[in-house]
Amino acid sequence: MKLVSTRDFSQKADLSYALLNPSASGGGLFSPERLPLLSEDFFKQCEDLSYKQIALKIIESFDFDVSSEVFEDALKRYDKFENPACPVQIKKLSENAYILELYHGPTLAFKDMALQPFGALLKSIAKARNEKFLIMCATSGDTGPATLEAFADDENIKAVCLYPQGGTSEIQCQQMVKQSAANLKILGVRGNFDDTQRALKSLLADEDFKNELARANLNLSAANSVNFGRILFQIIYYLYASIYFSKHGVLSPEQNLKQSDQYTTCGKNFGAAGANSAQSAKFNTFDVIVPSGNFGNALGAYFAKKMGAKIGKIKIASNANNILTELFTRGIYDLRKRELIRTISPAMDILISSNVERLLSNMFGDARTSELMQSLARDKFYKLSASELAKLREIFEADFCDDAQCAKFIKQESSHGVLIDPHTATCFKLLNESRLNLVISTAKWIKFTPSMIGAIKGRACEDERADMIALSKEFRSDIPPQISRLFSAPQVHSSVVEQSEIKNAIMEWIKK
Repeated sequence: MKLVSTRDFSQKADLSYALLNPSASGGGLFSPERLPLLSEDFFKQCEDLSYKQIALKIIESFDFDVSSEVFEDALKRYDKFENPACPVQIKKLSENAYILELYHGPTLAFKDMALQPFGALLKSIAKARNEKFLIMCATSGDTGPATLEAFADDENIKAVCLYPQGGTSEIQCQQMVKQSAANLKILGVRGNFDDTQRALKSLLADEDFKNELARANLNLSAANSVNFGRILFQIIYYLYASIYFSKHGVLSPEQNLKQSDQYTTCGKNFGAAGANSAQSAKFNTFDVIVPSGNFGNALGAYFAKKMGAKIGKIKIASNANNILTELFTRGIYDLRKRELIRTISPAMDILISSNVERLLSNMFGDARTSELMQSLARDKFYKLSASELAKLREIFEADFCDDAQCAKFIKQESSHGVLIDPHTATCFKLLNESRLNLVISTAKWIKFTPSMIGAIKGRACEDERADMIALSKEFRSDIPPQISRLFSAPQVHSSVVEQSEIKNAIMEWIKK
């Protein structure tokens, strides 16, 4: 299996190349030239396998040039998660609503699901080639801590994390600036996440920067979801959810239901109070509701659906930065009069969603994608045709929550004894009581205590540690030790730079 450029399908690369060189020429991204279609027998055989075994079988179906042994070793990183037997948890909220918790890794965010094995994968390739790498990432909150944790103390890899100053939660920031491993560098950037991501993409394409790194015996790569290695591991948990639902009788084994029979109406209570009620309905497919910023997580659902996961609609939940809502409802991507809004769900405070390009390429081809991306770069705008929008809407729906609506859903679920973070909360607006819903939960509430206090208690958070402890006791939700340690750990990184100063700051650190 080869990967191709989203803007030029004639440009092909092996996975091993694309992992280390994530940006295709001409500004494109690498994406699979085709997706393997998994058979019903495949899904049935997976019902008796562990998550890691399922993951390996899915990866092997792509037939990449990286050996199964290397992937098998990378997947052992899941042994570091809260439950070594399974890195994810699926919980029932009501008769037809479930939640997929992806935050049980070392940094308590869904980015661990991809970055832990991805980190091991890059480490293995670097060691095999006897090469050293500088891995860069830009973060709106969760990618940074997860990247730093994945590469800490690696002798063949240095990692630099860029984050928008003031654009993450305080705990997310502390998870980064208190990292003490000598091979890590964290830089605050004056600007928002889009500015930070733009700076990263510029450096990845900067030949002078690459030459300077080469003189320091370093190759350049990226840990953001511009790297397909990230997306690969995000496809897996949607396929796992499909297997889980079939195994536990939530999905009907019947394959030929009429479209009108596809969904059966169930109870109207989406709160945890309905969690123990008996399963009485059978569904043919399930909808996934994904809190979306850079679109990588939703893209994983799309690829999983095309590979055979029994996914119906993919629902895109946004915050007030609802650029994706506009795309999937009107077919317009318009940055011309947009200013990024800071919200209580900061990891979604993004206007330039990089992975949309991979979706457009898969649906509409390389030439059309190149045309649309050039229009966005030149005019800060593009518009899909009516037929293109119709094709999008066959699969996707979208809506958004402002902060007040988001807080309402946090409070609503807390009344059922469930704590959901401000990103997961955006999903609840898209629940449909006539369908089987899978809410994608991307981070543990504990990383956003001030927002949780504001929503649940209706007041400002004056002492984050005290309020965190109080919520923990009230809802019997333990504070993980990696969070407790942050309050007493010393700050290691304090640099805040202008966008124009990033390259020099990185090179000064490397040359020390």
